[in-house]
Amino acid sequence: MKNNKKIRYDGAAPLPIILFLISVCAALMFTICRSEFLPCAAVMSALTSGIFLLFYKMRFHPVVTTISIFALVLAAWGIGSAASLHYNDGSSFMTFLFTASAKFDLLFAAAAIVIFSLIIGFIGCYFSVISPRPCFLMLLSFIPLILSFRTARGLPVYFTIIMAACFVFACENLSVPVPPDTDAVFEDGSSRRRRTALSCA
Repeated sequence: MKNNKKIRYDGAAPLPIILFLISVCAALMFTICRSEFLPCAAVMSALTSGIFLLFYKMRFHPVVTTISIFALVLAAWGIGSAASLHYNDGSSFMTFLFTASAKFDLLFAAAAIVIFSLIIGFIGCYFSVISPRPCFLMLLSFIPLILSFRTARGLPVYFTIIMAACFVFACENLSVPVPPDTDAVFEDGSSRRRRTALSCA
């Protein structure tokens, strides 16, 4: 007899995953807001962590999750549009993003923080808690790497090492499959060691 029950995932530890997301936020802010790195990284880390925890708490309520996504997307779009309309000299959000000018712009920086916090927070939660996929989770670290390459503002090697270490730590604490008729269970030690080895590779 065919079993049509949907696989449920549970057992993720939020803190290691949040540490990985914060490492991505720090690398990204170092790339596009280098002159004001510390305050921008702190604000983005807090906002990204809040978005992650919001979706983490609502992961079993798809309707509320969907409404929250739309609200956050509208907020990000509104801030980005407001930042672009504020200038009449041809400045645009995309110009700010892909040139990473040494001149800091508060409106564009705020738009970047909101937009990327939404992307990193939601995708980080989805591919670590709701439907764990380590390879897709790792793609988040490519955002600062690609922008750094595109803007020719070299990202120090220690940022890459920190992101890689936090990624391995996060992969050890992702959700695991749980039989639908039982409470949440955690994987055994051998499975965790195997996943750690694959993450390192």
